[in-house]
This record gives sequence, C-alpha cells and structure tokens, in this order.
Amino acid sequence: HLVEDIVKLQRANKEVILVSSGAVGVGRNVIRRQDILGKSALDRLHQTSASVQATPGTSYNHAFAAAGQANLMGIYQNLFNQLDTTASQLLLSQADFETKDRKENLSTALETLLGHGIIPIVNENDAVTANRGYTPDDTFSDNDGLAALLASQVQASLLIILTDVDGVYDMPPSLPDAQVIDVFVDGQEESLEFGPKSTRGRGGMQAKIDAALRAVRAGVPAVCVCSGRRAGTITKVICGETEGTLFVPDPEPFLRRAAMADAAEDKIREQAIAARAGGRKL
Repeated sequence: HLVEDIVKLQRANKEVILVSSGAVGVGRNVIRRQDILGKSALDRLHQTSASVQATPGTSYNHAFAAAGQANLMGIYQNLFNQLDTTASQLLLSQADFETKDRKENLSTALETLLGHGIIPIVNENDAVTANRGYTPDDTFSDNDGLAALLASQVQASLLIILTDVDGVYDMPPSLPDAQVIDVFVDGQEESLEFGPKSTRGRGGMQAKIDAALRAVRAGVPAVCVCSGRRAGTITKVICGETEGTLFVPDPEPFLRRAAMADAAEDKIREQAIAARAGGRKL
C-alpha cells in the first residue's frame, strides 16, 4: 500500500521522495541463501546457523548492504512498474551533505528526476558506512535523520515518518493507558518514557522524534510520525485528517483546536447520558 499511496500522490501532482531502509535485512537473507547454495549437502547438514549471523559493526554488514540493495530496489521497481511508474535509486552518506558542490549535485539530481516523473528512492549507503555507529557530531545517524536532512535540503512542505505504531505515545505503547500524542510540543520528549525499539531498525522512537524536531527547526513546515502498517495512512495525512503525531513550528493553534474538539465531544457525551437517563425515567 505504500507504493500505491505514493503513486496516487504523484498523479495528484505532488512530488514525492521515498527514504527507505531494508538493504541490510534483505542482504542477510541473500547471503544466507548463497552460503547454502555454495555448500555440499554434507556441509549444509553440519553447518550452524551462526555462519552468517553478524552483529552490527562487523564486516558482514558491508556485504549484507551491497547484496541486499539490488534486491530491495528490484522489489520496488517491480511494484512501481505494475503501476506504470518509474523509480530511481540514490545512495547517500554523510560526505554528500558536507560540501557545497555535493549538495548542489544532489539537489540537481533530485529536481531532474522529479521533473521527469520519476520517484527517487533514497537510502544510506550502508555498504560503506555499514551501520558503524555514530556520535552526536555526525550529520545523521539513521534513515530518519537522513529523511529530515533531505527534507530541509529540498525545502519539502511535509515530511512523513512511518513507524510500526500509531504515532508518538505518552508512555510505552504496550501499557494499557498509553495514548498517542496528537500534537507534539518541543521539549515534551524529556518527560516521555520509551519502550524497546524494533529489532529491524537502528533508531527507535527517540530517533524519529529527534528527526522530526530537527526537520521542523530547519524550516520544514510540518512533520507527521504515523503508522506505516495501515493502508491509506499517507493519504489521510495529506488530506489533513488526524493521524499519528504532528510536529509543527507553532503547535499552539493545533492544541487549541484539539482542546475545543475535546470539549465539544465531552458536551455531546454529557447530553447523551442525560438523554438516556431521561428515557429511563419515562
């Protein structure tokens, strides 16, 4: 459904850039399969599953990324081709944002692709960075940070960060009283308690909040952190429906609007209770 939503936006004359991870995960399966094919039946019988189980920071991650990137793009190409849409690939590293000429080349490439109706698919060049780990001085630490940096670079009007939950919660989403924060206020992250991050990513929700705040502070008008598991989420965000957690430079108007909506809902609930009570008296 992600690809379908992107194509819908493009056909509505919106310019869309997709920042996608997944190459290392795909590549792990590619190399595991290749490892099996390259062994005899006897070798396969006695090998352990640890033969290609690398931990972040080991040399295997370079190979995982290189092997997986082609397969990941093949998946995207196939999906976009089914909808008569062309996709392209850009692999970026920190160096691409550190000099003026590289940033200009990046902007030119993106503008040209978008001008020809081609969807740019951007990923960190993990074959050379290999999930090596980062310090606070680094340009970006994961694809969430890359998306924020790219959004400010191209002066995007909206950044959507997809996750495996419905948005930013006020407490770990596994807790029964956890609620999605509709509008995020800068500084609110200091009081939040985060649950365990997904094993498929590097950053977790803290990284998504940091990326969203970074984008807004860099001039992106709005960022939405929302679920990538439900069909139509992106379309709902574009149409202005309440979905996920919204980050904006000035959240006060949105907070007032939400408070008015809550007050109206409370009044309707009170009227309904009163009506039911009156019905029982009759």
